[in-house]
Amino acid sequence: MVVQKAQRRVALLILVLGLAALSRWMPDYVPSTPLSVAVSVWPGAETLILARELGEIDDAQVRLVEMSWDSAAMRALGNGAVDAAVLSIDEVTRLRESGQRVKVVLVFDQSQGADSILTNHEGARRVEDLKGLKVGVDVRGSGMVLLASAMNSVGMSPGDVHIVPIAPAEMGVALQSSAVDAVVSAEPWLSALRRDGFNEIDVTARDRQLLIRALVVSSEAARVNANALRSVIAAHFRLLPALKEQRDVPGMEAVLRRERLTREEFKRVLATLIHYDLGTNRRMLASPGGELGTVAALLESLMFKHELLSSSPRPGTWFDASFLPAP
Repeated sequence: MVVQKAQRRVALLILVLGLAALSRWMPDYVPSTPLSVAVSVWPGAETLILARELGEIDDAQVRLVEMSWDSAAMRALGNGAVDAAVLSIDEVTRLRESGQRVKVVLVFDQSQGADSILTNHEGARRVEDLKGLKVGVDVRGSGMVLLASAMNSVGMSPGDVHIVPIAPAEMGVALQSSAVDAVVSAEPWLSALRRDGFNEIDVTARDRQLLIRALVVSSEAARVNANALRSVIAAHFRLLPALKEQRDVPGMEAVLRRERLTREEFKRVLATLIHYDLGTNRRMLASPGGELGTVAALLESLMFKHELLSSSPRPGTWFDASFLPAP
């Protein structure tokens, strides 16, 4: 009996050692479906489209799903239609409030002029001039945060304007027909509205400080598609210089067609963004008490005050620096 037990132990040990040795020669696990990423039309995230056009990301690992604006991408991520999306941090806050388990794994940029408020009222220049007017805005997008921040800065309350839900692509027609008196817009639609000559409301840099766009992924997809996620983020940093400098590389024409901007217009738009490099990403995603955590706290306070949130987002770590390239 003792001999049999000893033999079984030896056999089990041999089996374990054999499996361990075999695992060294087995290929890494590859998910059966690629990581799906919703890429809304946002200038600072066009590195992802450029990466696809240049073959910098593997189609078998990553599938980019082109969408028109952030709130559509947020819905797609929220209902599980995609694994990841390009979103603003306030949209991440909304997802967290609804109980979604998501992580910010890359921060693209901060807007310093790529979002603005325009009006068809002659002479209207100040935020206070919006009082009592109909303001068109994508109510699930970052435009609500810009409007709330600008109103908060001058002591206006949520009820001081009449909010009209409207999609970004419809804002020009709404202004021309006077269906609304003002709109909160973002690039690339903002450039089209500026071409049409609508008056721009003065908005400060401080009012725009919370307008940060990021790559957001479901916690489950981050676990299952970690390698694909790392490849997307690495491609972004490799191509960011080419995008910023508007190098004449294959794929740039596809970006300009998506944005519906000329090369000069796109260059001007990119100059209105503070692009976050790898070092800044590491700092912002480092810890809950870091820069991104501070932005989130300010956002939550503002969103509660202007009734954009009804409850506190679920607690827990919602950003992760581990997918960033090594320094």
